[in-house]
Amino acid sequence: MLSTGTLRRTDHAPFRGRSRTVGVDTTGRRLRVVFVFRWPGRNEQSIERLFTAVAARMPPWIEVVPYTLSAKWLDLRDVVRLRRLRADVYHVTGDCHQIAWFLPPDRTVVTVHDMIHVLHDLRGLRQLLFRWLWFDGPLARVAAITAISEATRRDLYEHCPTLRRRRIDVVPNCVPPLPEPIPKPFDPVQPVILQVGTAPHKNLHRVVQALNGIRCRLVVVGPLRNGQESLLAGADFEVDARGRVSDEGLGQAYREADIVVFASLREGFGLPILEAQAMGRPLVTSDRSPMREVAGGAAVLVDPEDVASIRGGIVRLIEEAELRAHVVARGFDNVRRYRPERIAARYAEVYARITNGAFAPGVSPLPCRPTLHPPGLEDNGR
Repeated sequence: MLSTGTLRRTDHAPFRGRSRTVGVDTTGRRLRVVFVFRWPGRNEQSIERLFTAVAARMPPWIEVVPYTLSAKWLDLRDVVRLRRLRADVYHVTGDCHQIAWFLPPDRTVVTVHDMIHVLHDLRGLRQLLFRWLWFDGPLARVAAITAISEATRRDLYEHCPTLRRRRIDVVPNCVPPLPEPIPKPFDPVQPVILQVGTAPHKNLHRVVQALNGIRCRLVVVGPLRNGQESLLAGADFEVDARGRVSDEGLGQAYREADIVVFASLREGFGLPILEAQAMGRPLVTSDRSPMREVAGGAAVLVDPEDVASIRGGIVRLIEEAELRAHVVARGFDNVRRYRPERIAARYAEVYARITNGAFAPGVSPLPCRPTLHPPGLEDNGR
């Protein structure tokens, strides 16, 4: 595998998927897929961690080449470098859709994680312009679109007119790389409650309100934002605000936790759900999509807009040992659905479809253009 952003000369044959149908590749080379990663300047690495895990589990007929963009919006040098890689498939892995405007449309896949920013943070002309530049425009021209949850796919169909007759495959996130789970005796006297995320939709203020009056220690992972320092200072329980943490620090926070609370208002997926389950920690999460589906019946579900509901879910886990054990056991079962090798196989199916099965063993040639599925009739991604 190449190091991120590294170029090398290649003498492999030209891309074979440009015609309507092609036969199976007979040169013996592997399908070259370039994973395009976003500019790293915001110190966010969750997408990159997930797709690195997926890349390591790809079938042997696929070669993954990672490439990290050098600018937040657009650097034309990235366009030149990416095209020089002569990929069979360019996979824009998320949060950098703008680069899809400049990649070969019949060889490009874009993964959409959510529409939270455009739908809830922007208004008026700014919203319309961003939606066109980030979603409607680039996604309408690419060969394949994937969404990480049914909720994200519904948002795309509802809010992006150019996509309403496009096929959008749901390929969920995988379980992220984490340390081995270590059983922890539950502390019923002063349990450690872990909250991962501090963005407004992560609902920290209601979690704090729900915990007032409960003897506990709240560990908060994520940079504190406007008003959150005073919110935590006014809590009547112990607070440990850790800010941004490394992967190792995140794993340690899960190991220390007795309960994980993820009562988010909206998500594209809800990765802390899988993290909590993989680490063997009982979980409280929101009874709304996509959190409900991702949890797979292995969580106490609450109304994220009702403080009493959040509090009730936490209290149940504190007081009911059998419930905790049930949630943890179901969680271990649930995360098996999201193993990296299963997610890699789903993406491999997408690559095989847009390259007409030219590289996948046992795949017959297929029409180059994907089948169109209007809302309500689309493939559900299972």
